[in-house]
Amino acid sequence: MDFGEVIGEVELEDIIKNLRAFKLTEYGSKTTEGSINWWTQHERIQRLNVRAHQDVVAKREELVTRYFVHESSGYRKLGVLIRELTAAAMVRAHVLSSTSEAIGKELASLPVTRIYLLLYHELCLANLLEAVLDDQSAFDALEKTDLISLADWAVAQVQWLASGTIEWDDNDFLHGKRSTTGDSGLDAKLYPSEPPRVQLARMVKETRFECAMCALSALRYLATAMSQPAQFELKRHLMAECHLLSLVRPLVEKKPWRREMTFKGQSKAYEHFQAGQWTELRAVQRQEVTLPEVQAWLVLWAIAASQWFNEGNMTERDREELVYIGKSLLTPRVIQKIEAMRDVKTQLTALEMQSNLPQAKPRDSFFQIHEIDVMTARKALLEEFEEELGPFTAEKLAAKVEANLKAISHNDDLKALGQLYGGEDFSSVAEVDRCACCGSTEGISGKLLRCSRCKKVMYCSRECQKADWKKHKLVCAKV
Repeated sequence: MDFGEVIGEVELEDIIKNLRAFKLTEYGSKTTEGSINWWTQHERIQRLNVRAHQDVVAKREELVTRYFVHESSGYRKLGVLIRELTAAAMVRAHVLSSTSEAIGKELASLPVTRIYLLLYHELCLANLLEAVLDDQSAFDALEKTDLISLADWAVAQVQWLASGTIEWDDNDFLHGKRSTTGDSGLDAKLYPSEPPRVQLARMVKETRFECAMCALSALRYLATAMSQPAQFELKRHLMAECHLLSLVRPLVEKKPWRREMTFKGQSKAYEHFQAGQWTELRAVQRQEVTLPEVQAWLVLWAIAASQWFNEGNMTERDREELVYIGKSLLTPRVIQKIEAMRDVKTQLTALEMQSNLPQAKPRDSFFQIHEIDVMTARKALLEEFEEELGPFTAEKLAAKVEANLKAISHNDDLKALGQLYGGEDFSSVAEVDRCACCGSTEGISGKLLRCSRCKKVMYCSRECQKADWKKHKLVCAKV
């Protein structure tokens, strides 16, 4: 995609300097309470993300990383990205992934383009952080609470990746083949035979998978950082509370970045995910150690480098898991690809001899699910939500997000977003005016009537306006 001119250094510094933290209740809102609104910041984060990756590809100075990490104007702004990432994950989990019939029905009435962009916000943040965290000095620019929040987000996503619960089907394969833009989907035309609820579930799965792959990179960077003496608290959190070691085996055994697809129950295709896209995996490539597997093995290397093996913290189950990994999974093929794993192999062999454990054999992994409720950023977001709307519920958050989206002028925003995302013309999917309650394009008297208070939202009748007031009142005074 062509995202236009590269951001200049002056504008780049100004964008980073003016990044701000948003409340959960502002998610997807055009209302401006501070210097910028949520959609403006989403656009700016996307531009930063593009510039960061353009710098890497062009092998030039990585200015985005420099201003986030090394310059005083960007100091502590990494914490803003992590808080926004946490908020995006909460909206995905509680609203966009909800199994609630009521929430699903409301979401299905909204433009698929805008729902996708809400999902894409988390992926955009994850991509940007993945680029910035490649510089290990980024961890020195983070508060400990931000580090813990980032670790919890990354662990939660990688746990889902390693859980073996991701199911791909024929439509996933077909969607990947007919998408020519490289995106997960910006247009309902990519899902012509599926109802809105199925479209939404597919978009959630695809974007979450891509986020999880970014999280795997972030987790490797975090694991490497924990070997620094100043990051002892991070090491304790990752190893003792997040059970980082339990993630290694299911990742390298299941290889969730690979999938076998069937089409109409006949032909098969093997694909692997790398560099942000699925590509065909030929038979001769299936034994290769690809980049995602390298990332997973480097997590184990970082655990070894942190001296965790030698600090007396391991349980008997830890030792059993490590011995099994060393004997059955850490093969010469892996060591040939990743030379650093040779020393790890030596350590695991020594551990086996010391432990006097039985011969390695297939057994269940001690994979554990880590609860993400300890996230510091999550707690702050919930406290703000409760101050405004009372005790948190998914229904309240969904109603607020839906109201924010309904208050947006459809046609103007789709044109603006089309210019941002590669100059695409989205006029063909722009919505006509319709009742915010029932979706009708005509009123009782022929024309739709606008809310007399905000002048934005439209209704076909007084009855629909009354029925929608419980949700609309959350934003009516602000739009």
